[in-house]
Amino acid sequence: SEYFLEAAENGNIEASNYLCEIYKLEKHNMQSSELASKHCQIAVNHELPRAIHANNLYQITVDENSLLALIKNASKRWIPSHLALVKGVMKGNFKKHRKEIFQLFNLGFNGAQNEFYKDINELKAFYYRYWQRYPNKADKELAFKYLNEARKAQQPMAMTDWAIINLDNQNEQAHKLLKLAAQAQEPTANAVLGSLYLNTDSGFT
Repeated sequence: SEYFLEAAENGNIEASNYLCEIYKLEKHNMQSSELASKHCQIAVNHELPRAIHANNLYQITVDENSLLALIKNASKRWIPSHLALVKGVMKGNFKKHRKEIFQLFNLGFNGAQNEFYKDINELKAFYYRYWQRYPNKADKELAFKYLNEARKAQQPMAMTDWAIINLDNQNEQAHKLLKLAAQAQEPTANAVLGSLYLNTDSGFT
C-alpha cells in the first residue's frame, strides 16, 4: 500500500480508490480506519467503483441508500457489487429489488477483467440456483448454460449442482465433482456425499 499512499498523497484519485478498498475491506490484513475514511471519501466523491463497493458493502442489509448505491455500482459493470447483491437475494433479502438486480445479471460478463473471473463463475452458479428457486423468473436455457460454464471452471456450487443432476447417468464423474466441491467446503456437496455413503444402494463406498 505504500505505493498507493505516495500516489494518493500526490493527488492520484485512482490510488485513493484502491486504498479505500484495501483498508475498508481489510484486504491483506491492512487496517486503518483513518486512512479508509479519508480515501473512501475522496474516491466516492469521484464515483469510483471500488470505493463505492467498499463503502457500502457492509451496510446493504440495513441501509437502503447503501443497497441503492451497490445496485447503481453493479449497473456500471462492477462485478463484486453484483455478486454481493445476488448473494443477498439468495438469502431472501432485497425482495423489492430482486427483479431489478437480476435484470442486471448479464451486464459486464463480456470483457470483464481477469481479476473478477472467480466472481463471474460464482454468479453463473447462482443464476442456476435462482432459476431453481424462481423458475418463472429466470431463463432455463441460460441457467443450464451458465451451470455448465461454471462447472467447467470448477466452481464448487456449479460442480455440486451438475453432479446432483447427473448422478444416475454419469455416476463416476458426478462422484469426482462432489468430492472436489466438498474439498472446497461447499455445504450441499458435503450433505449429498454423506447421504450417498450412507445409502448402500448408491454404489458409493
